Amino acid sequence: MNIDLSEFASLDEVEYDPIDHLNLLFSHPSTVSSISKVSQTLKHRQHELQEDINQRETQQAYQPNSSLERMQSAQAELAQLFRKIEMVRTRAVETEQSITSMTADIKRLDGTKRNLTLSMTALKRLQMLTTAYEQLRGLANTRQYRECAGLLQAVLQLIKHFNSYRSIEQIATLSREVSDLQRELLAQVCDDFELAFTKEK
Repeated sequence: MNIDLSEFASLDEVEYDPIDHLNLLFSHPSTVSSISKVSQTLKHRQHELQEDINQRETQQAYQPNSSLERMQSAQAELAQLFRKIEMVRTRAVETEQSITSMTADIKRLDGTKRNLTLSMTALKRLQMLTTAYEQLRGLANTRQYRECAGLLQAVLQLIKHFNSYRSIEQIATLSREVSDLQRELLAQVCDDFELAFTKEK
């Protein structure tokens, strides 16, 4: 029995039915003896189809705008995207480091500013204390007790700000001088009061 390859055309159909195809090939009991021949023909057809598929795949892979080219292009674009992401990440890290450094500098400057402000305030109070002390001593020498009373309160208020600085020799000396002057004033007032009281008698 000769096998007509056109009988295998149904293999290309979208809605292929193998039962119908077998019935077509073996429509009569006498055709059963041709099973071996049909099998060989099918294998040959399968081989031809596989070669055709391989050839088409090769052509598709290497022709312009082929799948291989698109895949390589996609890989190149992906690699470029990764490089850009890495650049952005690197810049972000550098920016973060810069911000951290700037923040540290700002904190350090804030600390310096705060310390400077405290120092200036302390110096201003020390100047006021020194001036008030000298004025108080002058008023005490001239026995202007009314003025001494108000100025003494100011001196005592100012000296409180330097309680934590008494480890400094100059501050400790000034503090002792204020205390001594306060005692001298008290003794002087008492003496003057006693003298005035004696004169009245």
